[in-house]
Amino acid sequence: MLGGKVPGGQTEIDHTGLRFGLLGPLVIEHPRSGVIEVPQAKHRVVLATLLLRPGEVVSADELILRLWGENPPATARKTLQGYIARLRRTLTPGLVASHPAGYRARVRPEQVDCGRFRRLLDELRDRPARDPAPLLREALALFRGTPLADVPSEYLHQHDAVALIDQRLDLVERLADTELTFGRSANVVAVLRETLAEHPFRESLWYRLVLALYSCGRVAEALAAYQDARRLLVDQLGVEPGTDLRDAHRRVLRASDETPAAAPEAHRAELATAVHLLTSAATDRPVVVAVSGPAGVGKTALAKRIAASAAARFPAGLVEVRMSDGAHGRAQPDVLADLLAGMEVAPAGADTRLERYHSELARRPVLVVLDDAVHPDQVRPLLPRSGRSAVLVTSRPAPVSLAGARQVRLEPLTTQAGLDALTEIIGPDRLHGQEDAGAELVRLCDHLPLAIRAAGIRLLERPYLLLRQLVDRLVDPAGRLDVLTVEGVDVRASLTLGYQRLDPTARRALRLLSLLRTDSFPPRVAAAALNVPEADADRLLARLTAAQLLLIEPDERYGHRYRHRELVRICAREHAIAEEPPAERRRAVTMALSAWYHRSGPPAAATAKPVRHAVVGRFPSED
Repeated sequence: MLGGKVPGGQTEIDHTGLRFGLLGPLVIEHPRSGVIEVPQAKHRVVLATLLLRPGEVVSADELILRLWGENPPATARKTLQGYIARLRRTLTPGLVASHPAGYRARVRPEQVDCGRFRRLLDELRDRPARDPAPLLREALALFRGTPLADVPSEYLHQHDAVALIDQRLDLVERLADTELTFGRSANVVAVLRETLAEHPFRESLWYRLVLALYSCGRVAEALAAYQDARRLLVDQLGVEPGTDLRDAHRRVLRASDETPAAAPEAHRAELATAVHLLTSAATDRPVVVAVSGPAGVGKTALAKRIAASAAARFPAGLVEVRMSDGAHGRAQPDVLADLLAGMEVAPAGADTRLERYHSELARRPVLVVLDDAVHPDQVRPLLPRSGRSAVLVTSRPAPVSLAGARQVRLEPLTTQAGLDALTEIIGPDRLHGQEDAGAELVRLCDHLPLAIRAAGIRLLERPYLLLRQLVDRLVDPAGRLDVLTVEGVDVRASLTLGYQRLDPTARRALRLLSLLRTDSFPPRVAAAALNVPEADADRLLARLTAAQLLLIEPDERYGHRYRHRELVRICAREHAIAEEPPAERRRAVTMALSAWYHRSGPPAAATAKPVRHAVVGRFPSED
């Protein structure tokens, strides 16, 4: 009630209806009279100290310490009594009660936001819920800013306010963990950003923000958040991010589905083309889009982006399946089992899976992603028989024999696109002033996103390492693939898969040709190295080119010639050294050199220099 008069004619306020707020500026509210002001700073210190322990006795010494610190005035006790008296006049005589041991606020804990906050903390601790997010949000909603923001007490700010802030931060992080666990990461991004605006040096918040952004598909923002955190820590504190934050960054980078380094700006044209093919085709015939390219160029990443962009065209959803098991294609029954499971169809017997699969495609429009197909024969039985569904295939060789398939070919990055991909990983500050070294790094990575990503992660793992120092390590072909092998990203393993998928004759050809240290070579040189007729060599080279292991280019003298993909050559050379006898390696190089000299000079030239070059396999220039 508001009724009743106190001495002096002031209206008494019923303190049982008051609500107090300390989780922000001090606020006092009454349901009928509204906000009650306490304008005097020292009075707010006394009231806040009492309200932090509602109903409990607080000694005069404790109040004095919070008012004046370790050096109170000689009149501290008398002055404190005056503050208490004025508070009683401002509020109600019954609110602050005297006690032989001190003073206490005659309020219940639920009247103070701190008390309600502590009750929620106890409930979270003592009665853990399967999904604590509602309680966590209720507790966090009690905060209106920095606790005790307008209460001028150094002691309260250094002890009570800091403890409340820490509890709030712990709850924010627990809320983030809960939402991530339940797949609701988008719900916590705004909370994390707001909290980081107040506490920018708390790495554990940045760690959760990176994971939350990544988990809801906002990968570019996740990487940008990491760069913001790193820049802040380096510029303001002179330290690199800690282990958890670096691990979160690496987790985003290594994810094959959305890594910018594997799906760079340079592939936007291919993305737009594929999405257009899938979404604009007539619905009376099946749509098949095939994305092909060399190992590490970003096919799987692009397929994920294509599927996400085309999702509206396929309301029944998306089903993805891996078509390979290492070097070999998976058996059709196993692939069909995964496809049916992805469609949430009850398991079927091996003999009926294919028909069940096609009946589902005919019944509802589904986008089927067949990732890393080893051979078109794997794909052909899985193509839809009607136009309602579509298939998106990724493979290293272009599956040109698939009737009606529209081909989208991915090429390695330009130097600038490679630098952009590297910058996404290590940040612009790390690249600044080392652009030439960055361009050389991209070249030594064969302009492949996977290799650039591995190099970027290597730099993240060694914050002290300059780009030029890493380039110096990459220059040596013998150790390059070791440098480009980091936890979760193995360039050698990716390249080796292409080698293992060849037949024995083609594998031998790739091994021996890797010994020829020349930028490119005509079919006749390859024929000499392989000790086969030139026509047979040309057919072998064509197969290696189709497998994305060699490049073919026009040549005025020979019609065409072949060029190594450098990282493929390094990998194949490792296999040559491990699998070919030394005598066979020397023979291949010697014969290739002889053929090289014969093509432009007299036979005597064949014996003029081969001995000098035979061991290293170097070839003279065309000039």
